[in-house]
Amino acid sequence: MIFERELYEEIEGVNVALPEVILPMKFLIENNKYRGEKQLKDLVDIYVLTLSPEELDFDVFKQLYSKEKFSLDWVIQYFKENEGFLASVTRGIGITFDREEFLLTINDLKESLER
Repeated sequence: MIFERELYEEIEGVNVALPEVILPMKFLIENNKYRGEKQLKDLVDIYVLTLSPEELDFDVFKQLYSKEKFSLDWVIQYFKENEGFLASVTRGIGITFDREEFLLTINDLKESLER
């Protein structure tokens, strides 16, 4: 589906899935119900991909959501529980931490899926 619908970008000769494709896979980890370093790493990935320089295409999320439902509630809760850690990690890798923008984008995405 990714290649059929051209939901990728070529970067230095490698086809890389768009953030809109990677994020739903990260959102599905909630089904695994695990905690720890891996989920914290996934939270960092979600944060970075959500606030990527390009605006996210919510229509792509809807296409993927129609194939397999995912929840964003755990992302919001886990973000709030680990906000301090996430802020320190993003500062450490040179990314500006923006709590409001992240939560706004996640809530906008959640609303778009409910329509």
